[in-house]
Amino acid sequence: MNRIVLFIICMCGAGSALAETKYVTDKLTITMRAGQDVSYRIVRTLPSGTPVEILETADNGYSRVRIADNEEGWVLSQYLENEPAAREKLVAVEAQLAKLKEENARMKKELTVLKDDYKQQQDQLKKTSGDQENASRELSRLRQVAADPIRLSEENAVLKGDTEKLRNELQQLQEQNQLLQDNSNKVWFGIGGAVLLGGLLLGLIIPKIRWRRSSTWH
Repeated sequence: MNRIVLFIICMCGAGSALAETKYVTDKLTITMRAGQDVSYRIVRTLPSGTPVEILETADNGYSRVRIADNEEGWVLSQYLENEPAAREKLVAVEAQLAKLKEENARMKKELTVLKDDYKQQQDQLKKTSGDQENASRELSRLRQVAADPIRLSEENAVLKGDTEKLRNELQQLQEQNQLLQDNSNKVWFGIGGAVLLGGLLLGLIIPKIRWRRSSTWH
């Protein structure tokens, strides 16, 4: 009894060790039967590219296999290959290509969004730079305006000094003009007196001269 149990365990272990995955050959649809002969009923037809798990390989050219839904049966070993059929490979490649195209389209869309965002950031940077430049100009203007009272105060002090100086000079000129005018009046008064005196003298002298000439002629 123990030997029988040990034999069953060994067989199960051997079956698990032999299990491998193969694929139905290209351009074929094969039958999976209930036994190792065409006389057994057909359990399932397997199209090209169907993956099957090899459970057991018999010497008569049949292999016991298990498909994806765990159904088991026997198929001819010659119709099984280690690699997927070319058509299945093509389908897989096409699926991968479609996935890559989809990924490429997504990345292009993201790139477009990034470019738009980059352009917006550049525009914002230019605007910020312009605002900063305007703020700098306004600050300079405010500094100039703030400096104007000090400058005007200094200019007013200078102008006040110049005004006071001109006022003093004007007063001196006025005094000099008044002095010159007084002197001029005195001169003209002297000239007038001299002319008057000369006229009186001439009035006294001329008649005498005429009388002497008249006496001489007679």
